[in-house]
Amino acid sequence: MKNLVPGKTFLVGEYSVLREGAAIGLATSPGFEIVPLQTHNQNQQLPFHPESPAGRYLRATGERIRYQLNDPYLAAGIQGGLGRSTAEFFAVLSEADRAKPFSEIRKLYLDLHAGESQPPSGADLAFQYYGQVCVASLESKNFQSHAWPFKNLHFFIVATGRKVATHQHLAELKPDQLNHLPRQSDLVIRAFVNKVEIEFLDTLRNWVEVLNAAGLTHENSNELRKQLETNSDILLVKPCGALGADVVLVFCESAKQYKVRDALLVARLQIVAGVKDLCRGVGQDVG
Repeated sequence: MKNLVPGKTFLVGEYSVLREGAAIGLATSPGFEIVPLQTHNQNQQLPFHPESPAGRYLRATGERIRYQLNDPYLAAGIQGGLGRSTAEFFAVLSEADRAKPFSEIRKLYLDLHAGESQPPSGADLAFQYYGQVCVASLESKNFQSHAWPFKNLHFFIVATGRKVATHQHLAELKPDQLNHLPRQSDLVIRAFVNKVEIEFLDTLRNWVEVLNAAGLTHENSNELRKQLETNSDILLVKPCGALGADVVLVFCESAKQYKVRDALLVARLQIVAGVKDLCRGVGQDVG
């Protein structure tokens, strides 16, 4: 397994996965760097929350911390939402567990949350393991990595400066907020797999509105979306992460990417990554 875990962003399906629906995730650089420690102190203070996936894994297995994680996003002042907690989980895995196939790694992760009313899906793990643009079909346990298929469509991942506590948010969700979502995200996924650009944008725009109508979008992200979409060069803004609070995806024509990039910088928004930053995952190359 590589010593870099890419950042991740949900393109679509961030709530569908909680109902065994499918999702698409983006794996981008810069990655979280897994660095071996020179000394192993059993009593070393955990550099992450003890109830995080990494903390639970160490407690369940009795493993020691053998690696540290260098977070390029935290160093850049970005609050979260790009996959740090799952990167920490990859970092603390024993050598034997790191060598296991993804299905077993995901089971280890899910078992740490057994019995919870709303456990995580493990889709984040798939995005960071398979890399590039990962289509994760949880019900069938099918994960496929793709290159970006739309040569005329560019995206930027933009930090909002906010962070929502994902675990707390998940615990507060109501089932009737989620049950209808897999059908909607499946439309976006079909358009992506079929490489139909106009249908992809239309169905993704509908997904944004569906999440908003369900009360699953942070007010700050909605305001940012409305502000950015007044720019005629921006085709769509899609909030991402828990309540869409952490980052937004800004879509534009590829020919206008530099003009849009400059507009984002003038607005003093922090660009995290773009299409060119899509990268391989920790487990394997693009399929």
